[in-house]
Amino acid sequence: MITMKIVMGFLIFLAIIIEATLVSFPFTLLFIALIASIWSTEAIYWSFLGGLVLDIFAFRLLGISSIFFLAVVWFTKRFKKKFHQGWVYYQFFILIIITVFYSLVIYRHIDALEMALAVIAEALILFVLRNLIPSEDERKKLSL
Repeated sequence: MITMKIVMGFLIFLAIIIEATLVSFPFTLLFIALIASIWSTEAIYWSFLGGLVLDIFAFRLLGISSIFFLAVVWFTKRFKKKFHQGWVYYQFFILIIITVFYSLVIYRHIDALEMALAVIAEALILFVLRNLIPSEDERKKLSL
């Protein structure tokens, strides 16, 4: 479990570097949203630190990304019991809405090609991570 958290931290750092230097694509937001659905307790720390590092690397106003990422974590934790988190289509739909809103707020534009790539990346990463990493709720269930 510790190695999976180290790998996830490395993936967040890699997403920060790609998002801050190469493309205006919300990789970090995608990983933060997925971490919030998998590990809800540690997601607060990952989102705050990831947002601060992203703001430093992207030369943005310090704390803007952290506030947005913390809002995503709060939204995910708040509505985790109301909606069935095992339903991948729900998470996919919410990630698309969050990605569009993030692009409007942070980058102030929506590019159709970037949104199509975001949808494809979200689907692939969501499918892979949900199958590789059990969420906290799945580990607490009794099995016979």
